[in-house]
Amino acid sequence: ALSITWDSRPADKGGQRWFHLYPNEKINSADELHWTKRTQNWNYMCADCHSTDVKKNYDETSNTYKTTWKEITVGCEACHGPGSEHVKQAKVAGNDYAGGNLTVNFIERNAVAWAIDPATGNAIRSTPRTTDTEIQVCAQCHSRRGQIADGFKPGMNFHDYYRASALQPGLYHADGQQLDEVYIWGSFEQSKMNKAGVTCSDCHDPHTQKLKAEGNAVCAGCHLPAKYDAETHHRHPQGSLGAQCVNCHMPEKTYMVIDPRRDHSMRIPRPDISVSTGAPNACNSCHREDDAAWAADAIKSWGVTQPKGYQQFSGAFHAAASNAPDANVQLANIAAGTQHPAIARAGALELLANYPTEMSAFTAGKALNDADPVVRRAAIMALQNLPAAQRLTQLAPLLNDPIRTVRMEA
Repeated sequence: ALSITWDSRPADKGGQRWFHLYPNEKINSADELHWTKRTQNWNYMCADCHSTDVKKNYDETSNTYKTTWKEITVGCEACHGPGSEHVKQAKVAGNDYAGGNLTVNFIERNAVAWAIDPATGNAIRSTPRTTDTEIQVCAQCHSRRGQIADGFKPGMNFHDYYRASALQPGLYHADGQQLDEVYIWGSFEQSKMNKAGVTCSDCHDPHTQKLKAEGNAVCAGCHLPAKYDAETHHRHPQGSLGAQCVNCHMPEKTYMVIDPRRDHSMRIPRPDISVSTGAPNACNSCHREDDAAWAADAIKSWGVTQPKGYQQFSGAFHAAASNAPDANVQLANIAAGTQHPAIARAGALELLANYPTEMSAFTAGKALNDADPVVRRAAIMALQNLPAAQRLTQLAPLLNDPIRTVRMEA
């Protein structure tokens, strides 16, 4: 893949031109971003997400690949799995075919309603979401991950084929906001919406690639407009950029020069955390002439208590980044706190590997039995500094873990 790229957007959107992916960098042949290196190699970097049913067919003896694919684009089977029975039934039934017979039918939203509680202004799912089939199918491409095996098909466990990144310095800010290209899943995993049972197609139509509704209406499906789409809530004139839910709760960052992506952790803006950790905040993405302290004071001036929000782990990650003396204690508290998102607990466990203390080992040892495979894998990483005999005792049972990425780490 070359670093000179065609902008396919309409001309009135700035497109219909060639542009350079690294306009401010000098990329020579020694750089990993040079077109001759593996990060610009279709087989290594692009194929798995941008094609359907890719098999790389690596041959160890000859050190060669014989890559195959079904479609060199994202086709129906990339999300729904093999469709042979679907096609067979359609041919038999003709115009009377009602659909179905897909390998994976996304039924997590079937017969589900979101009823808004007038007292809180927030919706509650009529039945709890007990699976994440749809989210895992989307995660195969919309996550920062490494591929560990060929052959993933929708309905299989994502973690058997991909090694998902936890909250890590360099990928995320201390409060969990996107920093590097993390492709949405890791942000959504941190969100209160994920915990409440929201799934991707509650907001997105995967076939049109558009939102289910325009502007604030997509949020109004679960959040009472009289309470939230009002100046008393957002403190900006109606119809202004500051009155748009996404601009405060899903700030965007542009990647690859022209591709803005919204942070899906859907957090409450916390300029006070920006003051203490240096993480960005939504307020200053518009009020660029002012600093985070100004934004924090502005919220205080409204005479309201600053809500803490769902993500309450920034202090620990900032402590680790700044080499604070109690960083290991703070990280252990996050790792052990089941009220925190699993991806944050996993990130805390990975960082605990830098603090080979008895407390770290105890915290990681308990996390080996966690329900989430990302947490179990991170717990294994946290125990890497134990003496070999202790590692054998604690990690040998994980060689039989039901999830491949955990077995591999063990």
